[in-house]
Amino acid sequence: METPLLWIGILLLAGFGSEFLAERLGLPGVSLFILTGAILGTLDFLPDGFLEQTEIIVELALAIIGFLIGGSLEWSRLRKLGNLVFRVLFSEFYAATIMVAISTFLIAWQVSALPWNVALALALVLGSIAAATAPAATLAVVHEQRARGPLTTIVLSIVAADDGLALITFSIATAGAGMLLGYEGTLFTSILEALREVGLSVLLGLLGALVLRLVLRRIQQRETMLLPTFTVILLCSGLAAYLEAGGLLACMVLGMALVNTYRHFDSLYSVISDSFESIIFTLFFILSGMHIQWEILGGVWLLATGYFVARMMGKASGAYLAARYSHADPVIRKYTGLSLMPQAGVALGLALQARTGLNFPGNVAEILLSVVIATTTVSELLGPFFTRKALILAGESHSMRSSPISAREPVDHER
Repeated sequence: METPLLWIGILLLAGFGSEFLAERLGLPGVSLFILTGAILGTLDFLPDGFLEQTEIIVELALAIIGFLIGGSLEWSRLRKLGNLVFRVLFSEFYAATIMVAISTFLIAWQVSALPWNVALALALVLGSIAAATAPAATLAVVHEQRARGPLTTIVLSIVAADDGLALITFSIATAGAGMLLGYEGTLFTSILEALREVGLSVLLGLLGALVLRLVLRRIQQRETMLLPTFTVILLCSGLAAYLEAGGLLACMVLGMALVNTYRHFDSLYSVISDSFESIIFTLFFILSGMHIQWEILGGVWLLATGYFVARMMGKASGAYLAARYSHADPVIRKYTGLSLMPQAGVALGLALQARTGLNFPGNVAEILLSVVIATTTVSELLGPFFTRKALILAGESHSMRSSPISAREPVDHER
């Protein structure tokens, strides 16, 4: 007899223990959740097919996390940063892309002895994947630390935009890789498909915000806001998946549009955060950790090390140079790159797409996927430590674990 609810309850119990341990050790709760999931995955005590049954939970969590990230991006805060957000975004993104592409090309060509065209195709794809970040892990650390300030704003803005930029860059890179491998296709059609996905996601988010805003104007009590809000979030995510667009991006746009147009959004944000955030984050990160495959880490260690180090250097140097050129606050120069280290589902999804969509010779497709799995495993475990450290050093962390977790100011009911 299948009892998935029993196992979900056991996972929540394990998450409670992980949170308790994180508080005692002063560690990021996100990393402990992921590590707990990884350990449970190796014990192999869960029933067959359990992870497949919980995919709907992961999708639901991503939709709500996307909404919460978008809801943290108020135009009044972004306007104070001006063009700085865009300069840092493009600089850190493409610095990481270029450095990873160069390092992995040299290792694959000179050390792994792959033909130069295959090594270059592999490097192009890995470089485009490397710049993606993990919005869920970043948001979880921000909320856990109750962080607020210019660094927090710019980091949340970047992780919200990274997905769309990663999709476009990946489409261009895979088109170039396909040409190197003799695949028939055009760069133009690949770019058009990426733009279609991004544009459709943005449109769904904006339409959802318009509908939800009209509904919420007729609601007075905070508790009754939940049903229409969750309905629109699920519709945005579901329609995006049905139309082969980005559900996470659609929900981010939904949250961002609402926070800047609906004046009682603070009340809505607070009731979602206070009621569901802890459960969502706990299940999402434990389930994510259970997908970690430890045996892969040793098989591609050289390529994975080059990828990981080049990605860190690219993110840090790109963000620093852009912030310095823009005469930004020293806090943003020093700690933005450090805050962008987590990487997870988006990168893995792109790697799976490349493995099936490109005709790599031999086992190169499996090498690509193994490198991404190995590096996302390490990035997801260590990334939250870097993000937490950056927020603390920047003076924007106001961690009070015993208090309700919220990245926003207290609700102003009179506004």
